Amino acid sequence: MKNSSTKRALLLSITSMIICISMLLGTTFAWFTDTASTGVNHIQAGNLDVELEYLDLATGEWQAVKSDEPLFENDALWEPGFTQVVYLRIRNAGSLALKYKFAMTVIGETPGTNVDGNEFRLSDYLRYGVAENAVTDKDSAFASREDAVNAVAPGEALGNYLQEKSLLEGETDYLALVVYMPETVGNEANYMAGTTPPSIDLGITLTATQVSHESDSYGDNYDADVELPQIFIVGSGEGSYLTLQEAVTEAKEGDTIMLAPGTYSLTQSLTLGRSVSIVGAGPDETVIDVSSLSSGYAFPLINNANLSIYNVTLKGNNNVNGLRASSQTHVEKLEFVNCVFEDFRFPIYLAERTVTGGGEEKDNKIDNLIIKDCTFNNNSSHVYLGRGVVYSALIEGNTFAGNSQIGIEFYDCWTTRRTGSITFKDNSFTNEYPIVLLTGGPVTISNTSITYPEMPGSLIKVVYVKAALEENEKVNVQNTFINGVMRDLDQIDLYPALPGEVIIHGYQVP
Repeated sequence: MKNSSTKRALLLSITSMIICISMLLGTTFAWFTDTASTGVNHIQAGNLDVELEYLDLATGEWQAVKSDEPLFENDALWEPGFTQVVYLRIRNAGSLALKYKFAMTVIGETPGTNVDGNEFRLSDYLRYGVAENAVTDKDSAFASREDAVNAVAPGEALGNYLQEKSLLEGETDYLALVVYMPETVGNEANYMAGTTPPSIDLGITLTATQVSHESDSYGDNYDADVELPQIFIVGSGEGSYLTLQEAVTEAKEGDTIMLAPGTYSLTQSLTLGRSVSIVGAGPDETVIDVSSLSSGYAFPLINNANLSIYNVTLKGNNNVNGLRASSQTHVEKLEFVNCVFEDFRFPIYLAERTVTGGGEEKDNKIDNLIIKDCTFNNNSSHVYLGRGVVYSALIEGNTFAGNSQIGIEFYDCWTTRRTGSITFKDNSFTNEYPIVLLTGGPVTISNTSITYPEMPGSLIKVVYVKAALEENEKVNVQNTFINGVMRDLDQIDLYPALPGEVIIHGYQVP
């Protein structure tokens, strides 16, 4: 029976579900995709591709799970009888058989104090269960909370869940994840007003790799020893790593490090020498603090290590620099999503790709750079992408603010040294020189928002382009908002005697 005194709201904070899809040797999605033919023989490379999707009950459509969007309601108020269900499907969208590991992990928990003055944990009073292949579409979804609870009854105390299975080409597994508070719970889980609400932070990870299925001339065991990437939990109590440095040291290629809410203070640089993903509980919850470092770079990236960082705040002291990829480093993918870079000199500094010691230019590049939904705040200098460093880049949904004169700079990334495009989309700036391009095209800049004082007769700069005329024509600037108003930009030739040498795309204030 419900006790009326237990109806005081309980808060369960389930953080964004983090999807880290890691493949063999740390690559992502298709690990080889080329095709070739000779005569009547057709040789086609296999494609490894696993997808995690959730069922949108409003539309009945399956949608891709994103790393920065919650699946559960973060603001839900939990009390006896309250139930939430998430419908997921794991789909082999490639042409190779795969094995996957799906894990739900408690990465952090904050205890509360109940109305009797006793400490308690929500994980002791919440139950969960997973119904496999029970719901495949909107029509088969559970009709009531009773149906959902009965499908997984008696359930288990909310904790870690792990499923490892294999999928052939085109196969799909369906999971209905049910979390509920039994109606028998009483005041022992009713937290006291004025105290810290109890909360739980969950992470969901999906990793996949090859499995022995396809055969060559000698059987199907050529990929029998391939291991699934591992998941390392930091800072969530018993059984987890105590420090981020320990987890980075132990991690292998393609592994994921999940950081519980909290501040992780580093007293020395964290060298990233292999391909890993670092996932926090959100930039307001997980902070990597390097303010005790006096100078240098806090996060040097070496040894051809790919890197993805999600949902954390990186905090400096205005003397130390943030992440640096040195020369002689070939990185296939460098990705920052939903992160805050605060109080650094250079928050991101990708060094010039000088070729030395008999190396080749292919050994000195970043194939794909993604900076998405990040905030750059109170950094004394700017995001610097050095000579010949980036072959393609997506800069989307970011906020550049603070003391730096420049927001982001691409330096000497000529088309002769890169093959991909550079795309800026939906970014906002408060800098005097928001975007500096010492580069050739193709570059597309769209939906840019500039906040800057409009002094009569002044020029508000949006894009500074130093390039040869034919390269400059490939810089496409669309839909610019100055202080909230869309403005047509002028193209001002800064040095008329050298046509096309430097072009400023800007708004001339009347």
